[in-house]
Amino acid sequence: MLVSHRHQFIFVKTLKTGGTSVEGYFERWCMPEGAWVPSHTREMHISEAGIVGERAGSRPNPPEWWNHMPAEMIRDRVGPQTWESYFKFSVVRNPYDQMVSLFYFKNRELAGSTFDGSHPAAFMEWLRTVEAPNSASLCSVDGRLALDFLIRYERLHDDLQTVCARVGVPWDRQWLPEYKRGLRPPQAQVAAMYGPEARAIADRLLAEELDRLGYTFPG
Repeated sequence: MLVSHRHQFIFVKTLKTGGTSVEGYFERWCMPEGAWVPSHTREMHISEAGIVGERAGSRPNPPEWWNHMPAEMIRDRVGPQTWESYFKFSVVRNPYDQMVSLFYFKNRELAGSTFDGSHPAAFMEWLRTVEAPNSASLCSVDGRLALDFLIRYERLHDDLQTVCARVGVPWDRQWLPEYKRGLRPPQAQVAAMYGPEARAIADRLLAEELDRLGYTFPG
């Protein structure tokens, strides 16, 4: 999560949506001039410029601010005046695609293996054991979506350009880091991973998330 007092924005970070890359792009405007250096991990940073939540830091105890803080908790901590006046945004992704990404993130031993029928089969069994992604919940206050803009992963660069224009920072595609890439084989597209049974499981699992975020099965 990010708070920029310099540019008056708040970023809520969701899971497996490219959120770490987006966080890495905008966090330079949440620190004093000259303080930011690129890093995949980040200790909590609080200054007059803003707040950067801890991301895979070394702190033994939970920090006051961390990467996947829910919007409702951020609202409570920054206060209603800041929450209402700042531009609030996040990133969301088609939940069917998001689940494939999460599967490979949780089963990293598959990243270097040959893609074959065992991957969709393992994915289907994994779907039976997990909870739905919580992007809509993370972005909600009092049970309702509470942000000003949702970047869609499917049009990431265009939506990032829109956000940059809104908060008054430059857009440069070369500044966008590519974190957590390489775990998912290129063949592991949605159409290849979801057979009829996996699709039926996912339809039930993802129903609320699909409805709240306005997604359907890709294709």
